[in-house]
Amino acid sequence: MPFWGKFGKVRGRIPNVRLRVLEATEDEQPGWWGLFADGWSGLLCWLNLSGWTYDPRLSEKHRAFVTWPIQDEAVRELWKAIDGGHDVLLDKSRDTGATWLSVAALVWWWLFVPDTPLLMASRKEDYVDSRGNPDALFWKADYLVKRMPDWLRPRTERRHMHLAAADSGSVINGESTNSDLGRGGRRKAILLDEFAAVENGREILSATADATPCRIFNSTPKGRANAFADVRFSGKVRVITLHWKDHPVKGKDARLVTLDGKQRWTSPWYEAECARRTSRKEIAQELDIDYLASGQAFFDLDVCGRIRASGALRSPDHRGEIRFRVETLSEGRSYRLTEIEWASEEGRRRLSLWCPLAPDAGGAFRPPQLARYVAFADVSHGTGSSNSVIKVASVDAAEEVASFVCPDTPPHELAHHAVAICTWFGGRNGYPFLGWEANGPGGIFGLEVLRLGYPYALRAPNLDLEHRPEDPRMGWFSTRRSKENLLGDLRRAMARGEVTFHEGALIAEAEQYVYYPSGAVGPAGLVAETDGARSAHGDRVIAAAGVVLCLAEQPRTLPPAGAPAPGSFADRREQFLREQRKRDGW
Repeated sequence: MPFWGKFGKVRGRIPNVRLRVLEATEDEQPGWWGLFADGWSGLLCWLNLSGWTYDPRLSEKHRAFVTWPIQDEAVRELWKAIDGGHDVLLDKSRDTGATWLSVAALVWWWLFVPDTPLLMASRKEDYVDSRGNPDALFWKADYLVKRMPDWLRPRTERRHMHLAAADSGSVINGESTNSDLGRGGRRKAILLDEFAAVENGREILSATADATPCRIFNSTPKGRANAFADVRFSGKVRVITLHWKDHPVKGKDARLVTLDGKQRWTSPWYEAECARRTSRKEIAQELDIDYLASGQAFFDLDVCGRIRASGALRSPDHRGEIRFRVETLSEGRSYRLTEIEWASEEGRRRLSLWCPLAPDAGGAFRPPQLARYVAFADVSHGTGSSNSVIKVASVDAAEEVASFVCPDTPPHELAHHAVAICTWFGGRNGYPFLGWEANGPGGIFGLEVLRLGYPYALRAPNLDLEHRPEDPRMGWFSTRRSKENLLGDLRRAMARGEVTFHEGALIAEAEQYVYYPSGAVGPAGLVAETDGARSAHGDRVIAAAGVVLCLAEQPRTLPPAGAPAPGSFADRREQFLREQRKRDGW
């Protein structure tokens, strides 16, 4: 990785130049000081020509601090973040020097820029300042200061959680990561070390936002359900990744390989480390910078990998829309859909199909009519912030055959689409068995399904199965327990291969599901969507889990005997008679 500035001129001569810095005469010292104080290139020169690092595992515990190319990049970005006043994040494999680099950047500002207040924080006070503990942040700062040449080292004032440069007025203070971290003071920069392990990270983000323009987030990953991961994937912060493959020893003969459908790095050192470590989670956290496998993933990531490698995930056979008209039978009480047909040539194409289409007796293209189908809808408010999803599966093949995804369809209109899709699919039962999440906007969806007179729908537990259109207690109701049970059934079905899914975005969402610290289950964070929604909330996962529920429930809930197909003459006649009875007070 090429670098510019004055550091580039000394890069290849570091050992000899370090000796010259150590033995600099009084006349030479101002020149060296000027070189070291000159911006990010000066920071690199100072660190490489006068800095030391400590590793008790090595035979030579005290070693000259000579940075690698990826560390040069990190040092430059750290300096620019502090100077420019913006946040920066270092995600890392273990032993890539991220904490040393972060502490060194603060020490440089403390040494060369007068009146600079700085703060270092970690999750426990002992990790911030503990005499004799090389893992503590202040131990590293003290080490860097004490090992500098005598002529470069300033007079210091040192006490617990406090390091001041006596003559320049610059100071580094320390705190544990309490909820009021940084409040009441202003800092040039704040280092938040091992931030993924901090339990109250989101409170600290709020507390530190006004205390400093520059926060340095540094950590190995610990899943997606924490503030460090929120910042890492927010798209609002400069991210520097220090991966083991960039280490001059660990990365020797590194190469990319594909395992379980995913690319990852390996090397002789990495393979030896994997052999000696017993936990896949530890490997993901300490080596791979894998935010999913290092956390409390709900779905088995090995199963997700096998599904990716199996070839089941593929592009849809067809993409298009189901066109239809909505006719009012009784304003606010009953409606019906007519002119339902498949359209793929123009307009929006929100419906993906993994099944053949063939003309029926009337020449209209439809899926196989000898199959049986189920469908489930996860309903959003339709405001663009998250997707509504309708999934359809074949009962006989236990296979996903359709997926409708849209972020901006209101719940009542989504009900029209769901009934139109189900009516168009038809099948051997005449109607796919339809379910939906009944909470929130699902209530509006459910009432509209009833008003459309759809006859074959999932009813809430413990309700009788009598067809009562006026009963709104239909669909699946989400509670913490029922949601975990629903998702658990999907996890089991995926692990045993009981249902085949084809949509790749579904597996990507499933990999994001984690156990929260409270014990609840949900998506780890909001991630960018490619199909219009501003963020994803795991909507495809809920729809897929609902399909598994409907596959289990539909044999127990047979379609009404002799019920006419929606929109047919018999259906219209029954609708008319129902309305007439209501008008006459029957």
